[in-house]
Amino acid sequence: MTAPSPRSIEIAMGLAQAMVAGLEKEQVDTDEDELRVLLREANVNIEDLVVRLLRTAVEAELDAETAANRISALAARRERHVRRTKACRDTVLAIVEALPQVFPGGRIRTPEFTVTVADGRARPIVTDEQALPEDCWRITRMPDMHRIRERLKGGDIPGVTVSNAAPVLTVRSR
Repeated sequence: MTAPSPRSIEIAMGLAQAMVAGLEKEQVDTDEDELRVLLREANVNIEDLVVRLLRTAVEAELDAETAANRISALAARRERHVRRTKACRDTVLAIVEALPQVFPGGRIRTPEFTVTVADGRARPIVTDEQALPEDCWRITRMPDMHRIRERLKGGDIPGVTVSNAAPVLTVRSR
């Protein structure tokens, strides 16, 4: 089942809102069944629209879960390829260094590759973090929302306001 088009949602919502506004204006005391009958008479099937939207939401949630699983699998696969690449390159380096008479100057030339072994760059290795000067640290500051929520229970916090609670839709399937 496909999601209803935005246009059909707009039409249905417009008709439903107009009918509800008309009922309120006339101060008609109606129950849900009467409203459903009125909507059906106007060819507005709100229940079908809602069911289609909820089914689409469930399908989208499952698609998102499937995509997340696929992303995890692809990330693991990528890591395996990265490790394999490093292992192959390390093996070639070991062969070239072990056989200098076969690869003079640490060079290999083939129709497909030219390989040269050169000295790498020295890189820093931190041996004692406590001894590092302050300007050698990178600090990321971000609000601790859990702690803020806890402190708000005791009163206001400068720089923080509380939003109105947004409605939450709960959907249970049978």
